[in-house]
Amino acid sequence: MKIKKLSDLVISKMVAGEVINKPLYLLKELLENSFDANSKNISVYISYPVTSIIKVIDDGDGISKEDLFSSVSSYSTSKISTLLDLSFLKTYGFRGEALFAISSICDFGLISRTINQDLGWKIFKNIYDLNFVLKPIFHHVGTTVIVKNIFKECPLILNYLKSDKFEFSYLYNFLKLIIFSQLNISFKLFISKKKLKYYPKCDGKISLFDRFKLLFGVKYVSKFKYIEFSDKHYCVFGFIPLFAFSSIKTANEYSRYSSATTVTPTKSKFPTL
Repeated sequence: MKIKKLSDLVISKMVAGEVINKPLYLLKELLENSFDANSKNISVYISYPVTSIIKVIDDGDGISKEDLFSSVSSYSTSKISTLLDLSFLKTYGFRGEALFAISSICDFGLISRTINQDLGWKIFKNIYDLNFVLKPIFHHVGTTVIVKNIFKECPLILNYLKSDKFEFSYLYNFLKLIIFSQLNISFKLFISKKKLKYYPKCDGKISLFDRFKLLFGVKYVSKFKYIEFSDKHYCVFGFIPLFAFSSIKTANEYSRYSSATTVTPTKSKFPTL
């Protein structure tokens, strides 16, 4: 579907407005757009402090040149078109507010190319009049979003953020949680352009168990138990903390998120460990 402005009726039924008041929420919106674009490989760049720069690169479907201006407009989306679509959501995002909200608070640039295009196209804000500008650029099929000087246009939000160390740790732990739940996607993580961590997708060679060890360390493996449940329609699998370890808050959070999201049809059942 092409990106287009939603009708007033649809907007009135779902209006909430996207609020980006932490770097974590900004990264969450960008990653969910990549998931919705059927990405198989995602690279994430985060800086310290995290308000300096965040970059997400994917190999998804991309955004066509004709849709780039619409992609940064309020309530413009390709994920729904009618009121009935709200009852059958199959995507993470659907309001069409994420890129609009993000581009309004920082230095924003988006590069994208679809499989039908020979070149990619970059959309960014002109520093003189703050209008969006479009120009051709070499790029792979997929999308790259770069945001710098986060909350530059809303400096008051910076007063409500905690220390750089806390915000970075908060974002990094959330990112690990996301990586643990998206088993069919490989991730590359760059931290301040120095550290590289690679998490291959889970398939016949790389298991959920391997990704668990890469994310949380070998010492935690013995503290969790693998569970799996299936019926005619679904298979649910993941790790839960043992009783002796259940007092650690972060362990419970990872377990809850993974058990809630690692659901696959029985026909494509994930390999048992």
